Amino acid sequence: MTSLEEAAEIIRRAARSGEVVVAAAECEVYYSGRSFSRLGRGERLIILKPDGSVIVHRPRGYSPVNYQPQGSALTVTLEDGKLHVRSARPRPLEVMDIYVYRVLHVFTAKLHDDAEFSLWGTEEDIKRAISAEPSILGEPLRLVEEERRMGDKGFADLLLVDRRGTYVVVEIKKHAAGRDAVEQLKRYVDYYRGSLGRPVRGILVAPSLARGAQRLLEAYGLEYRRLDLRRAWEVLRSREGLMRFLGPGPGGSNR
Repeated sequence: MTSLEEAAEIIRRAARSGEVVVAAAECEVYYSGRSFSRLGRGERLIILKPDGSVIVHRPRGYSPVNYQPQGSALTVTLEDGKLHVRSARPRPLEVMDIYVYRVLHVFTAKLHDDAEFSLWGTEEDIKRAISAEPSILGEPLRLVEEERRMGDKGFADLLLVDRRGTYVVVEIKKHAAGRDAVEQLKRYVDYYRGSLGRPVRGILVAPSLARGAQRLLEAYGLEYRRLDLRRAWEVLRSREGLMRFLGPGPGGSNR
C-alpha cells in the first residue's frame, strides 16, 4: 500500500522524467467533452504515459473504460483526502478527472521502444499466398487477376481459371465465413456469369464456415476451400523467402 502523498510525488517525478506510471488504485472517474460520464468508485488499473495518454482499465475486459489521447496535460493535486489526477486536452476540449482514494501498488519505468510494427495475418496474406501458388486450393488453377472489378457489385479478391478454361471467382475471409460472405460471392459470380454468358465457378476461401454458410453455398452451387493463415504463411515463406517475409531480425537487416 502506498500513501496518497507518496503516490502524488511518484507521479509528478515520473512526469518530469518521462516515465510510464502504472497504478492499481481505488478511484472514481469523471469525464466531460464529447459527452459526459461518471464511473463510480472501484479498484482499477491506471496507466499514465509520457506523451500525455491516460488509460483506465477495469479488472476485466481488454478495452479501457476511460481514456485520454496523447497531447493531454496532466496535473496532480491532493484535496479533501483524495489524490486528484486531471488530464485535459485543449482542442477539442476534453477533461478527465480521476479521484483516487487508495493506492494499492504503483510502478514507474523509463521505457524505450522504436521498433517498427508490422501487422501479419490479414486477408491480404491469404490472397498473396493463393496468387503465388493457386494449387493450394486443391486443383490446378491459374491466376488471371487480383481485385477484379465486378461492375457495381464491388471487387472480387481473385479471378482464376481452371484447367478446363472455366473462370473461378474467389472471395477470401480471414475468420469464419458466414452467410454474408456467401451472398457476397454469389453477387460476384452472378455478375461475371452474366457478363461472359458462360459458366463461372465461385470459391469461398476461409479457415472455417459459420452456421448456415455451408447449406447456402450448396443451394447456390458455390464451393468452399479451407485455408488458414498458417498455411498461407508457409507458402509465402517458401515462395518469397523467410527473411523477406519476416523482415529484419533482432540486430540485423534483410539486405
